[in-house]
Amino acid sequence: MSNSAATDATGPVEYDRVDVSVLVVGAGAAGARTAIELAERGVDDVLVLGKRNHGDAHTTWARGGINGALGTHDPEDSPAIHAADTLNEGHFVNDPALVETVTEQMPDRLRELDEWGMEYSRTDDGEIDQRFFGAQSFRRTAFAGDHTGESLLNTLVGRAQELSIPYRENVMITKLIADGETAHGAVGFDMDTGEFVVFNAGTVVLAAGGHAAIYNR
Repeated sequence: MSNSAATDATGPVEYDRVDVSVLVVGAGAAGARTAIELAERGVDDVLVLGKRNHGDAHTTWARGGINGALGTHDPEDSPAIHAADTLNEGHFVNDPALVETVTEQMPDRLRELDEWGMEYSRTDDGEIDQRFFGAQSFRRTAFAGDHTGESLLNTLVGRAQELSIPYRENVMITKLIADGETAHGAVGFDMDTGEFVVFNAGTVVLAAGGHAAIYNR
């Protein structure tokens, strides 16, 4: 990281400059899981940015659960049926190939979270409990009481910390640095110091939620 200065209509503007190979914008479940995957694949120059304190993201508000055809109660369930339910409930607007990929992977992803310490609700036999939730043919929603999102993020943050993945909190990104359709970094400001920050990156990953702020109120 280095300090630099630029000039605008009001005079010099001080800013920090950070150079990194991969910049992950967003520190909820998507951003944390992306960074974990990169680290496990040997990418060691990754920085995750969050606009709140580490572990404080919209993910924590999710209550219902995470869907995957584990078949805890209904062994006849399968990823193919999960995909069919998803496409039907999405009125076939979904990308079928993406739906197939997600539903095929979800049982393994749920077990992976279990290995990392996810505090799932359990059956009397100690299996990951599942319940009905939203247009399902079978019970396939794994959950952690009524705080699934919080437990999920705690699990992912814990795994990221085990891998020593760098994280910078309280940074609000306001603009991407792009050349045509390719992003090479981002500009934002540090809400603790009030200083502008320029992040130069070989790759930028946007994992910043549902983009609700694009809509006028």
